[in-house]
Amino acid sequence: RKALDEEDVALSAFRSVCQQARGGDLGNINDRFELLRLMTCVTGRKTINHVKNETRQKRGSGKVRSESEFEAQSHASATQSKSLDQHSSDAGDPAKLLEYEEGFRSLLDALEDPVLETVALLRLEGYAVAEIAEKVGCAKRSVERRLNLIRQVWTSEE
Repeated sequence: RKALDEEDVALSAFRSVCQQARGGDLGNINDRFELLRLMTCVTGRKTINHVKNETRQKRGSGKVRSESEFEAQSHASATQSKSLDQHSSDAGDPAKLLEYEEGFRSLLDALEDPVLETVALLRLEGYAVAEIAEKVGCAKRSVERRLNLIRQVWTSEE
């Protein structure tokens, strides 16, 4: 694995937004879509910064390859997901940001249940199953079943 992957960048962005929220520095965020736009922007910028950092001259100018890249090449036909480098070129494109936002919104809408939506959002925010169970007011096993259902719904949406 690379030192930093897509999930790490997303978690870092979420952590930054949460820290700003605790400090009261977020300004006027009126709904979840504004929050999603903010998260998308922060994630895009963090991606760009990571790519810049990894391609600095002292890091080999982007020419140093890790084991995960060799593994990815051998499995390239099986997986067609974008790498961080490919996503970073889309980060400033408003059309791509809107596309990502609409895709995320459609995935949430596909759940058709506010409890499933809450569980999904809490999990995306990095909460553990036990923490989600406590927040939602149900057993850990119920949260696990709901997460499996969310995965099934989202897999069928792709």
